[in-house]
Amino acid sequence: MRSAPEDDLTTKARIRDAAIRLYARDGFTKTSLRAIATEAGVSPGLLIHHFGSAAGLREACDKQVLGVTTERASTKMHPHGLKDLMSEFTRNPDGYTLEMDYLRQALLEGTATSAALFQHLVELSETVIRAGIEDGTVRPFEDVRGVAVLTAFSSVGSLAFGPYAAEALGLDGGWQGVLQRIGGPGLELYTHGFYTTDAFLTAYREATTPDPDESQEA
Repeated sequence: MRSAPEDDLTTKARIRDAAIRLYARDGFTKTSLRAIATEAGVSPGLLIHHFGSAAGLREACDKQVLGVTTERASTKMHPHGLKDLMSEFTRNPDGYTLEMDYLRQALLEGTATSAALFQHLVELSETVIRAGIEDGTVRPFEDVRGVAVLTAFSSVGSLAFGPYAAEALGLDGGWQGVLQRIGGPGLELYTHGFYTTDAFLTAYREATTPDPDESQEA
């Protein structure tokens, strides 16, 4: 199979990155292939040559953004990595804006692709949780998958409702300031827990666990 010329690879990446910028800014339904081609400085025909279709371009954009997200999530698996990541975010929160805005647009779109993206975030969360359990930094859970969905849901919520959360916190701006503000409380909650007793958990389990005697009678 003939390798693509280097300039073709550069052009393809330029088109993809232009698409990510426009999708993140304007959303997917409002962004045309012609607008992306113009942003990238190429013809619509060349865009189709590289990606085949709008779906092919979208798939390439998703793969790129999810790759960055996965790498950052892997970094957070260890304390020193989390420290470096948060130090970098504090110094330059705008450096994370493009990928986060893209994910926000994608997840709020309500399409099959949105569902696939959320599924990926759940799988990523579960991988991180299981790795933490294995190395002893995360305590074991009865329902790891449930915890993974909960953490992914929380992450999506911070993106989707960033402006409202900022207003509630008395902050200017969107999700960047919110993440900086709630990061500490979130880790405190994860580290020390919320309740001082297991009474609430016990009550929940008693209410949701079928009574074996009632099951036999039925």
